[in-house]
Amino acid sequence: MVIRHNIPVYEICWLNYAQGGVIGTLYEPENKEELHRLCCMLYSEHKSFEIIGHTSNVYFTPSFNANIIVSTRKVRFWQIYDDYIYAECGVSVRQLSREMVEKGIQGFEGLVDLPGTVAASVYGNASCFACSINSLLKTAEILLPSGDVVEMSPEELKLEQRSSAIKRGEVEGVILSVRLKKEVGDPLSLKRLAEVNHIKRKTTQPSPKDNLGSIYKGEQKRTILGYVIFAAAKIYRGILKTFGIDLPSISIVLFMLGKKSLIPYVSDWNRFIWKDKESHDAFWEYHRIHQLLFTNNEFEIEIK
Repeated sequence: MVIRHNIPVYEICWLNYAQGGVIGTLYEPENKEELHRLCCMLYSEHKSFEIIGHTSNVYFTPSFNANIIVSTRKVRFWQIYDDYIYAECGVSVRQLSREMVEKGIQGFEGLVDLPGTVAASVYGNASCFACSINSLLKTAEILLPSGDVVEMSPEELKLEQRSSAIKRGEVEGVILSVRLKKEVGDPLSLKRLAEVNHIKRKTTQPSPKDNLGSIYKGEQKRTILGYVIFAAAKIYRGILKTFGIDLPSISIVLFMLGKKSLIPYVSDWNRFIWKDKESHDAFWEYHRIHQLLFTNNEFEIEIK
């Protein structure tokens, strides 16, 4: 067990531009048994704590501070058995998926570039290219505040779009490990499909550096104002093209709204880039603009 005190948040944060914020005590268990004992102790002493993995879906605001954080990054043992795959909470989805594709086990071919841990994928019901850990999930091993360990099925986790009973706070506990379905497929076909998915993600999405993936849940449906603004932007873009100028629609909309300063930060309407120290203020301005243009503004990312 590695224990560190007074750690700046930026040391454990996915984003390069984390500012402010200190973690009083950071625990880094090195196996599932240490994680189990630690969380049982914290629960029994009624100490409030937070669990983190790779934090690739977590936005730590500059004002965030925490007394105790437990990191699962080192709890990453996994094993293939005859009829299932066992993976502990800190296992990288990307690394596990690439290994499974190589071994001809299907259901992972869309996850070969998905950042984050297995536990985070279950917690947030993450998916990519019609694949998800929860679609393969047999059971998740959950440590409850009582100290009991239970096995929960996908049905018991009450999975919804980018959500679970644990994320919604309906179930309190720590995901220790998962058992996943082992479905054998054709290795060559899976490798080809994984490569297609890899190229598609690489060419249609920015690098995972400095961003947290999709900011909002669900389809981005426009408000009435949004329809008006986008229609005007389409006309304006057409006029610019007659002069040999082709600008992205998103840049034109932000320019029309007097928010030209946001252009470097907004990759698309559901992805924000934290590229410098001004990103934190720019993010909330981006959110206000999103609320004007789209009806669905429920965050998919975790904000702390």
